[in-house]
Amino acid sequence: MERRDFLKSACAAGLCSCAVATLIAGDGTPTETAPAATPPKEDWRVGFAKQRYGKLVSTVAAKVDPATFAAIIEEVGQFCGGSGFAGQFAGNLDGFIAELRQRWKAQVEHDRERGVVRLSFGSAGGDCHCPLMSKATVPPAACRCSVGSIRQMFTIVAQHPVRCELTESVLQGGARCAFEIGLDSAS
Repeated sequence: MERRDFLKSACAAGLCSCAVATLIAGDGTPTETAPAATPPKEDWRVGFAKQRYGKLVSTVAAKVDPATFAAIIEEVGQFCGGSGFAGQFAGNLDGFIAELRQRWKAQVEHDRERGVVRLSFGSAGGDCHCPLMSKATVPPAACRCSVGSIRQMFTIVAQHPVRCELTESVLQGGARCAFEIGLDSAS
């Protein structure tokens, strides 16, 4: 089965992680609600979706070779990165960086001379930043999803292909997730 066919089948079967992640995580826009006396009880579907997605990712990783898995999961990440908020910042790298700092509480360093952005962020409880990923349910190679997503977002903002390298990962034993983005080109 071709990757595109696999992804189309997975999305058609309701397994498209990005749509579920978007529903779970929201778009980061504050909503006006009355303050609750007690925190709302978490919707059972959130945990179920996370477990189901973890099972899907782990199953695919176990059944295909590592290079194929990396290509599949990066393509899923590219879809996520292309369907989010980055489009609002096309051509506005400084605005995008400010949004990453606010939305993700990210640490961002922009070396303008070298054309490199270093992006890092922690996660609640020392687990993956993605609401559908967990150290308990997905293999460390699932970080390629984030590489695809970060690369796609910066490609949209820079308005040309960029490079993205994972330099540290919670799923791979790190204390945070960190990326180096080369804005010069995707070489």
